[in-house]
Amino acid sequence: MSEPEFYFVGLKRTGAQPLPLTGPLPRDRAEAWINGASQELVMLPWSQTPSAEDHDMADMLLKRATYEDVLNAPPGFRAEILEGRLVLMPRPASLHLYAASALNGLLWPPFHEGTGGPGGWIILPEPEIHFGKEPDLELADPDLAGWRIEHMPQLPDIAHFTLIPDWICEVISPSSEKNDTVIKPRLYQSFGLAYYWIVDPREHTLETRVLKDNVLEHAETFRDADIVAAPPFHDVPFNLDKLWPK
Repeated sequence: MSEPEFYFVGLKRTGAQPLPLTGPLPRDRAEAWINGASQELVMLPWSQTPSAEDHDMADMLLKRATYEDVLNAPPGFRAEILEGRLVLMPRPASLHLYAASALNGLLWPPFHEGTGGPGGWIILPEPEIHFGKEPDLELADPDLAGWRIEHMPQLPDIAHFTLIPDWICEVISPSSEKNDTVIKPRLYQSFGLAYYWIVDPREHTLETRVLKDNVLEHAETFRDADIVAAPPFHDVPFNLDKLWPK
């Protein structure tokens, strides 16, 4: 019997059928999805012998995602639209949560509140940011984002943001590494994001990138217990090991 042409990627659930997380994908894309994920996933054959109707259905399910798809995402998942596709991410695990919370705690007093630092920023965890709009909407839900107050003088009472931040930080999980290191930088730089940080709590690293000639180029990599003094928050250095649980 020939190999299936398309697969769903599903999340295994104890005592229940796997929960499909994707539309039909070619085998290599399904395998890449699984290899980059931290959850226990399984490939579910779309059809042993795809018919013309199967191909039509695959095309429909692989269509450009809309905001309605985000709103209808399964409970317990973060939904984004990256390069036109709906991306479902499991809620972050403990190391991810610790690093994001610790970094927010380090930056908030000096830069958001102006306590022990220059202030001048609005810093938020997990803001929903819309890049462009339908039918070409891209949507990201970064771990942390910051706006200079000259660009956003007051925090608006809104469900999502269309004003592009000045700084974004993503904390890598195994399931998000490609998105955070390759796909999202392409999106962010196309909309003029000036500063991008990538925290890897497994490797104890912080990579910083700076926009230059419309490209988010690598600036510095900090490791373990390095002292971090990196734009745009170089005025108040901090110990990187504050992001790792003891």
